[in-house]
Amino acid sequence: MDSALATNSNLHKAPQFLLTQKIRMKKIGTTTTGNFIIEVTKEEYDALLQTNDQPDASQAKAKGMSHSELVTYAADRLRKLAPKRRDGVIRSIEAMFQFNGGITAAEIEKLVASLQKRKFFAITADGKVSYLGT
Repeated sequence: MDSALATNSNLHKAPQFLLTQKIRMKKIGTTTTGNFIIEVTKEEYDALLQTNDQPDASQAKAKGMSHSELVTYAADRLRKLAPKRRDGVIRSIEAMFQFNGGITAAEIEKLVASLQKRKFFAITADGKVSYLGT
């Protein structure tokens, strides 16, 4: 029986996968960084990788969304994150789209301008963010 080694760094969807498949995993060890190593069959590993390659439905698709949808999507998440400075807002927006091909700096600026125009927040000259109608 062929086996493959997997670390917890590429098993982020393992619990969901393990519920739907009968997998016999054998923990082999733990690395110095805290990752663990397991042993699974090659077929189980391939199925797990295929599961990990499927996009998460909760992630936004920046390229397929209209600007209005992007503004709403970003506002919902920024409301929860509430970054206090402009650079924090920029980093938060970048992070929202990092797994979907990213978002350009120009799109981010347009998004921030739209959020300010909609009075979601105000950004002072020194970069401080204050949330208005949340």
